[in-house]
Amino acid sequence: MFLLAIIAPPEPGLEIGGSLGGGKYRDVSCAGPAYYYREQTYAANVRFRTDIGATVAADVSQSIGAPAGDGPQRDAFSISSRVGWHFLYGGFEGGIGALRRADHTDAVPSGLAWIGVPEFHAFGTLLADRYAVNQPDFKFGLGGLVGPLAIDVGAGVQGFSTDLEVRTWKHFAPTLSFRVNGHDDWNVAAGLTFRVAP
Repeated sequence: MFLLAIIAPPEPGLEIGGSLGGGKYRDVSCAGPAYYYREQTYAANVRFRTDIGATVAADVSQSIGAPAGDGPQRDAFSISSRVGWHFLYGGFEGGIGALRRADHTDAVPSGLAWIGVPEFHAFGTLLADRYAVNQPDFKFGLGGLVGPLAIDVGAGVQGFSTDLEVRTWKHFAPTLSFRVNGHDDWNVAAGLTFRVAP
């Protein structure tokens, strides 16, 4: 699981997560040919929320694109840190991050916001979730809880996204994350989230 795969209010305490993924994407330049890449993704996150809602969070994500034939290798990553507050019916986090693409690194804002209740909420994220399909995170969506299953569905620069977390056990939860952006671009990641109450 990546840091904000599931946006519903984080529980007080420490949360640590990680995921491994794979997929493929196509890169089409303005004047050149299309290149196809096999993608490996790695992501990790940490968040701490106090009993009153104050929150600090950090995450890192990497994409390694290996050409399926001719073409250069494409590596990218994002890293960010945020502070914020989570209330009963909404929350926000804001901060700064670094984004590296095409051998160039930029400082960019990072943030997230959600409103609603855990059972049904709307959310938006910017550089606060995993890098996939050769794109950083920027999306809007809806999420909710169905029994022990937490689900977020969104859309953004990575295309259509779905994130699932199974909350059957107290201290850890397996996760599954999908990204689909057209016929040629997709990524699937599996992971675990560990939680320790204060």
